Amino acid sequence: MTFSNFERDPCSLHLHLLREKRLLIREVLSGVIKWYLRFKDVLGRSSLDRRLK
Repeated sequence: MTFSNFERDPCSLHLHLLREKRLLIREVLSGVIKWYLRFKDVLGRSSLDRRLK
């Protein structure tokens, strides 16, 4: 959709911006979840190493 289409139909611009916002939120949440899982994995490994010593 070109910019001129957005000018003709403000509703489509609004929907496009909502879609972009949802994609951004999804990417951020995905990154946070991946970081948390890695962090949890590292903590689990270090506690396992301590138990084995």
